[in-house]
This record gives sequence, structure tokens and C-alpha cells, in this order.
Amino acid sequence: MRFENWVFNPSDLVLPAFQLDQHMQQSQSAMQQAAPYLVLGVQLAGTVVVCGAVGWWIDSMMQTLPVGLMIGVVFGSIVGFVQFLRTVQRLSRRDKDQSESKLER
Repeated sequence: MRFENWVFNPSDLVLPAFQLDQHMQQSQSAMQQAAPYLVLGVQLAGTVVVCGAVGWWIDSMMQTLPVGLMIGVVFGSIVGFVQFLRTVQRLSRRDKDQSESKLER
């Protein structure tokens, strides 16, 4: 295939205003739907780090280094994972309810 007759026209790259608005609304809607799921990883990691830091602090006060840290990390992992599962279930239920309400319309 040859491109000898091909001419670049910058105006071909510009979307009409109504297409641009529609594209922006679709992108914004997708981000609003995905945002709660994007927070899950940060929430899980934050719980583990905070509980680990509390365990480390307790270790430094009681001179029992790695015991409190390990307990804090394990406790944070369990609590974070339970919170993760609850949030996923809640979001799944919400998405299911929204899709069912759209089907009823």
C-alpha cells in the first residue's frame, strides 16, 4: 500500500463540539463508576501499613521487636481483607441494582 497521495490535514484531528462533549461525558461517567474500585488497593495497603506501624510503635515502647510488628501486620492484613471483601460486595450489589433499574426503564 502506498501513501503517495495522502495529505495530512490538521482539521481531520479536530472533533466536532458535540462529539467532544459526548466523549467527555462518557469518560467522566466511566471514571465515576471505576473510582470506588480504584480506592480498594489503597485502602487495603493503608490498613496493613497503619496496623504494622502501631505494632512497631508498641515494640519500641515495650522492647519486644518483631513481635508487635508481626502481630500488627497480620491483624492489619485480616482487617484490610475483610474490609476489602465487604466493600466489593457492597459495590457489586450497587452495580447490580443500577443495572436492574436501567433494564426496567
